[in-house]
Amino acid sequence: MLKARFRTAGSWMIASGVMAAVWLANPCAWLEGGADQGWVASAHAQKRKKKKKAPVEDAPPSDSGGFTFDEGVNLGGEAPPPPAAPPPPAAVPMGPPPASSSTAAPEAPVDAAAPAVLPPPAASSGGEGGGDMSFEGIRTTAGSADKDKLDAGNKAIKEDDCITGSVLMFDVLNNPNAGDFHQEAEYRLAFCLYKLKKFHSSLYYASSVIQKGGSHNFFQVALALMIKISEDVVNSDVVLTDLATFENIDPPAKFKDQLKYSLARFAYFRNDFEKAQRLILEVSKDHPLYPKARFLEAVILYRLALTNFNPDSENYSVFEPSVAALKDVVNLTNPRGGKFEDPVLRRKAYATLARVHYAAHQFRASLFYYDKIERETDEWVDSLFESAWASYRLNRHDQALGKLYTLHTPFFADVYNPETQLLESIIYYDNCRYDRAETVVNGFIDRYNPVVDQVKKINSSNRGPEDTYKFIFSKNAASSSGGVLDRIISLVLSDKELKRIYLTILEIEKERKSFDTMPSFWTGSALARKLRTDLELRRKQFTQMAGSLAQRKLKEEEQNLNSWISQAYKIRLETTTKQQEQNRAQLSGGGLEIQLRPYRFSAATPDNREYWPFDGEFWRDELGTYEITLSQGCRAQ
Repeated sequence: MLKARFRTAGSWMIASGVMAAVWLANPCAWLEGGADQGWVASAHAQKRKKKKKAPVEDAPPSDSGGFTFDEGVNLGGEAPPPPAAPPPPAAVPMGPPPASSSTAAPEAPVDAAAPAVLPPPAASSGGEGGGDMSFEGIRTTAGSADKDKLDAGNKAIKEDDCITGSVLMFDVLNNPNAGDFHQEAEYRLAFCLYKLKKFHSSLYYASSVIQKGGSHNFFQVALALMIKISEDVVNSDVVLTDLATFENIDPPAKFKDQLKYSLARFAYFRNDFEKAQRLILEVSKDHPLYPKARFLEAVILYRLALTNFNPDSENYSVFEPSVAALKDVVNLTNPRGGKFEDPVLRRKAYATLARVHYAAHQFRASLFYYDKIERETDEWVDSLFESAWASYRLNRHDQALGKLYTLHTPFFADVYNPETQLLESIIYYDNCRYDRAETVVNGFIDRYNPVVDQVKKINSSNRGPEDTYKFIFSKNAASSSGGVLDRIISLVLSDKELKRIYLTILEIEKERKSFDTMPSFWTGSALARKLRTDLELRRKQFTQMAGSLAQRKLKEEEQNLNSWISQAYKIRLETTTKQQEQNRAQLSGGGLEIQLRPYRFSAATPDNREYWPFDGEFWRDELGTYEITLSQGCRAQ
């Protein structure tokens, strides 16, 4: 048995000439085979002596056809001349496109989620005002018997006693005879609750001020307060619903860029791209949010390009504005000279560049950008399967199988990604390895048919949104089996929008529990009783949203599974047909039998790699660098 591993600067490479791996009922169940099954696996890893690091590439390679690249754009290293373009890849015989196909939108902007829309709080009466968020605002000058209580509340707040101040302001606000002081008391109460870190309670009263518009004396300072609240809650989009109706106001200067960016995101998730682009242009290029605004603009440009892209005419130039915007993000966040530091956004920009180039059939450039994503990050895990498709489209089957092999290691046992098996079976089919293709696809069908039945059972249970929410989250909390159904539920919970709503619910529950730690005169006050009631109503609203979203996601997952299983049956039918043709050719001697030819393989390595024995163990620093080469097949080399 030939066993070896390669090493490169910063990584290991495993090679085995006889490893056969098939995804069966267990995502990590691999079959060991003989030389006739002929796998060669390789992986880069970090061990033993180091070699001189190779220069980092600066510009992606140029694919045959499509738009060109600006070689002068600095993406983090010296720019080598682009390699020669490969011949056009073979057509894909069957199987699903990757998540980054031309029909898929790129990843949503960082920290993006569709805003949760809640009914506005009950409105009282209003006035006009301006200024930054502060305690002062615009003082009310009218006098009455309740002015003493208002003054006492203001005195307590100035002395940093917001516990007493909030109770006094609530009493003034709820006294129908103190109408002249309601506006001031309403804002002061919101300000006090913010200082007490009761953010959702503060948001209730700040929203009440905002809903009254410019007629409220404390409108401007309440606007600044809401922007501050959006920075402190886990889901800033709960604030945007109210702010979005005041796009044309002139906010305090220190909050202007943040408000414009937030409103741009809000418009994006409402598919109002024109408004989003207009708001993005108002974000200062010196503001820390500018790279995110530019990234959002790139995503919008890509979405618009897809509507004008025609694969038949190969008008790839429609993607150039999006590519240029994404390169700006990469350069702005370059740790070696960029103006801003945001490694997460930089990885997302690389991933989106890879997806845009895949959509434009620029597969070599797509792989270039996928390789830029740092290992062991969320973006890197997502990129493994997507880049496997890009490698497949370039006929680099050894690389594609190696990336799928990484996802099949024990490190990713809990990752739910059924499509990896479909792509694996397609690659075997392309290489006329029909027995292996059949084994893989049968394993997929046997594994996921029962899962579809379980998901259908959940979807047909007639649970309401709130009951669905309880089922999903109690199931998630109690789950310890690590089964496929548990992974489906984990996948549902990994949805960013649902996760944010869930975290908002936890945040509200935590705020309610924090009331118990307050002084007894506060916990027994009418204010505390009112806040508990308001928070419970808010929690139920978010629970309904989360349950409805979970129901939608589970139905989508049922559709996905049905589609994948349908494709699996098609692959099995094609594979079985080819096997029968082979058998008939062998029996009749008609000369139609497909001859499997040995594939060339060399253990020679570049200067920055070394060859090491493989002892059958998995190492974290090997992940993502395997290369698995079939020893024989029917494809020309």
